[in-house]
Amino acid sequence: MRHVIIGAGISGTTAAEELRKLDETAEIVLIGEEHEVIYSRVLLPHYAKGIVSREKIFLKKETWYLDKNIEWLCGVRCEEIDTVNRFVTISDGREIPYDKLLITTGAEIQTLPYDGENVCYFQTLGDTEHLIARMASCSGRGVVYGGSFIASELIDLFVHRGMSTVAAFRGPWMFSRILDAESGALVTTHLKRVGVDVRPGSETPESVGVTPDDVVAVGVGIAPELGWVRDAGIETGRGILTNARLETNVADVYAAGDIAEFDDLVVGRRVMAGNWPSAVMQGRVAARNMAGANEEFQNVSSYATNLAGLDIIAVGDTDRAASDSTVIVGSASAGGVTQLFVRSGKLVGATLVGRNHDRKAVTDGIKAGLAVGDVKLQ
Repeated sequence: MRHVIIGAGISGTTAAEELRKLDETAEIVLIGEEHEVIYSRVLLPHYAKGIVSREKIFLKKETWYLDKNIEWLCGVRCEEIDTVNRFVTISDGREIPYDKLLITTGAEIQTLPYDGENVCYFQTLGDTEHLIARMASCSGRGVVYGGSFIASELIDLFVHRGMSTVAAFRGPWMFSRILDAESGALVTTHLKRVGVDVRPGSETPESVGVTPDDVVAVGVGIAPELGWVRDAGIETGRGILTNARLETNVADVYAAGDIAEFDDLVVGRRVMAGNWPSAVMQGRVAARNMAGANEEFQNVSSYATNLAGLDIIAVGDTDRAASDSTVIVGSASAGGVTQLFVRSGKLVGATLVGRNHDRKAVTDGIKAGLAVGDVKLQ
């Protein structure tokens, strides 16, 4: 059996490791665009702050791939999938045959048509080291453009380093796609309290008077690249569409991690879960199913960040358009707001700003399919 995994991040590497545990003789090929061995993206903010050394972010040694008999093809990308003849074509021209195929290429950082050495992104190790270098030579401000979780990490980084910080975003408040007005007001008040210059309604980074002396860090979200997947006849929506077993519409082709738009049995619709723990767990489930199991992925996903001392957490399905209603607990004036997302009378998601103590009750309530009135918050 020959397993090919496109994407050598945490989901793909976890799947390769799980496959080797399940089958000592299978051929396993892991294809990745980066040249570095697998590293923790979760630790990149800590590396940028100087809290964690560079060597501590790596999760494997280069010898690990050899020890596990995993063929690691680094510095190349998949350009075409032939699902009829069962092979993939990679950027160096080679054709790699497969019996089972797993796609774990994640999502691409969204960029802006704004160029220059002082413009930084924050997804890869290379991005992080460019940002570190720019901060070291910065004589101006740290300007963060965007209202996403990545933008939050960037603001936290600049504040941690004592830089004059600007938070600029298009919406009326940060995380405006998921946060209600009360939660948004709490975030804005907190940012101002820690000395951040908050600029809502900013259409471009230039609107805040960026100069060459500033570091401009962009965090406007991520989106998967899907054209090459659709060309192979694999169904896509916002991501690659899969069932709960992470199987696509094409036989023996699976998807996991940030690129998968999977049938979430907990919340009752297809969603994407762009976070590290879900990517790990999906990698394992996909690998087991590739090896012959019939396992469904079930998990209440969550994403958490700390914005200069303020905890901001999203749990479950926080798509406002897919909810029937929302319920607000707490207030900005009290220093904490929990927003509950309700569909068909049941709790399906929540955002927690300054109310980390609600996290377990919310997660358990979503997992159990409780009515929102049966979820006991403090």
